[in-house]
Amino acid sequence: MTRRLTAPDLVLATFNAGKLDELQRVLAGSGLRLHTAAARGLPEPAETGSTYADNAALKALAAARATGLPALGDDSGLEVLALGGFPGLETAREAARAGGWARLVHVIGRAVEAAGPDHRATWRCALALAWPDGLVLVREGVRTGVIVYPPPCAGAGFEPILRLDGEAEVLARLPTEDRLRLHARMPALDALRAECFPLAGGVALGA
Repeated sequence: MTRRLTAPDLVLATFNAGKLDELQRVLAGSGLRLHTAAARGLPEPAETGSTYADNAALKALAAARATGLPALGDDSGLEVLALGGFPGLETAREAARAGGWARLVHVIGRAVEAAGPDHRATWRCALALAWPDGLVLVREGVRTGVIVYPPPCAGAGFEPILRLDGEAEVLARLPTEDRLRLHARMPALDALRAECFPLAGGVALGA
């Protein structure tokens, strides 16, 4: 089942400042009237799902039911092959446990070096679009690449150590526009765009 947006209001169901900025950038010019969960005074739901899709859906659905508006939820993680998929679903929480992203980058890098020559990694993201009546559409995106360690530069999240396939530099060294274009969420957003946009009024989501 699918459904098209029929009004311009959309709640961004994230409390992560970095994700919020990215979503606002990629949705700029879409004709959507964006609302943030924080501005709406929403509580941050616990991420209790067993998959990225579960977590994205529970965030989106909580925001949609609380506001009476469609909401977009997001969950993502980095899975390193040599580490059995670590940190995966726990990526953001592992950063907190490590004392910050900069420290987690080194935890991952040193562990990969110790594990052997296979530095392959998969970046996964799920986007969930939910309506107040309980309908939730979830689409997922994947990017693959390699872990580069030591990191050649500083940057946000795991961007200093992830070089995507087909790119000459780690994500942190790419221009902002390229980092947004290459984000694992973009295939998921493209799928939702095809199914749920343009709006009934004819305003299309910009590519």
